[in-house]
Amino acid sequence: MTEPPIMETIPGGYRCAFPDGTILEALDVERDRYGRLFATVAAFDGEHLLHRARINLLDQGAQRDFHKGAS
Repeated sequence: MTEPPIMETIPGGYRCAFPDGTILEALDVERDRYGRLFATVAAFDGEHLLHRARINLLDQGAQRDFHKGAS
């Protein structure tokens, strides 16, 4: 069985640490007046920043583009 990621609250947002050392952070999470949910998301490989962007978390296309940039 694969180990689940460790989820934690950090100042200003959330962190999800995966067993392989990959870390995702979502900071400054807020809804705009249209109900869209935005956050500044950063992906790390250990301590190295792979990608950072402000994205709409409810937009699957934005999520896919973020992950392409991180990979």
